[in-house]
Amino acid sequence: MAKPNKDELKKVLKEASKNLFKEEGEIKKDFSTEENETIEEWKKQNLIKIEITEFQTAKELLKVTLKGFSNATLLTGEGGIGKSLLTIETIKENINNDDWVYQSGFTTGLSLFKYLYHNRNKKIIVLDDVELFQDNKIINILKSALWDIDKKRLIYYQSTSDKLDVPSVFELQAKLIILCNTIPNEDDKEVSALLSRVIKYEINFSYKQKLEIIQQIINSKKDLSKEQKIRIMEIIQKSTNEATKNFNFRTLEKLIAFIKYDNSKAEDLFKEILETDERI
Repeated sequence: MAKPNKDELKKVLKEASKNLFKEEGEIKKDFSTEENETIEEWKKQNLIKIEITEFQTAKELLKVTLKGFSNATLLTGEGGIGKSLLTIETIKENINNDDWVYQSGFTTGLSLFKYLYHNRNKKIIVLDDVELFQDNKIINILKSALWDIDKKRLIYYQSTSDKLDVPSVFELQAKLIILCNTIPNEDDKEVSALLSRVIKYEINFSYKQKLEIIQQIINSKKDLSKEQKIRIMEIIQKSTNEATKNFNFRTLEKLIAFIKYDNSKAEDLFKEILETDERI
């Protein structure tokens, strides 16, 4: 077939970006790209019943914090491998909807300080894909948020600015779950001190493991026919390998969008969006 039209490809990819997982026709948002208010919609939806063996360690470490035995769990790993989905579904299994909040994106230490203050009495605060490790004020706030002194976690913010419209010191009751792709300055002294106060775990899948998980996800989808499921797996196995850049579960959602859009064009459209890591 002719090379896919760029506008056509852009349209289909935009639609694919809205979906991470679907169950019985309900859309599961990708919260690294969607607005934070959609979290309330996800809270009301049924649990996604996909048991992925490779997630079990991360799930148990999340539960250590959810059940109050640690102040924070930090999960790292490449984008698109399900950290947000795993975290929120695990929270929904253990915590009432009114007892936790989710936030992605902080630009200043002050904005983080105020957010923690307003949610200080929640059981769990989830910080997802936020730029936590580049700002010393944010790092210092989190260090206080993650460590007890005399069985209290007191958070301070010294400022003469009128933008500080909350108390300059408060006690944080909430536990934290932090999600990020990488920690670029992990060897920095202040960042290292912060990391020493959390349960840190990296989710890292091999290419073979990703294929096995993708097969589970495909099998769970009720909005795909048996023929579509077989075709999707065939294209993935034929078109990807260990050297495929950013091969993750979002890649799968793009292919599903192509299959639904036009099965005859799906493979060629899929190949157009793939990139190869030449080093590998």
